[in-house]
Amino acid sequence: MYLPAFQQVAEDFHTTVAQVSLTLSSYFIGLSVGQLFYGPLLDRFGRKKPLYGGLILYIVTTLACLMSH
Repeated sequence: MYLPAFQQVAEDFHTTVAQVSLTLSSYFIGLSVGQLFYGPLLDRFGRKKPLYGGLILYIVTTLACLMSH
């Protein structure tokens, strides 16, 4: 990840290294919580439908972020 750059990121955003480390922690927490929902979806619908649903959600949210500026 970006662990070696924590100090530089903290300086660039005028924050502390502890607050920058929270971004990495929140990423892994979100990843682990997402698996709790994704696993049963795969069991119920197979692999393709949840994969395509996640891809569509990713594209829609990426376009929303693009249009926010």
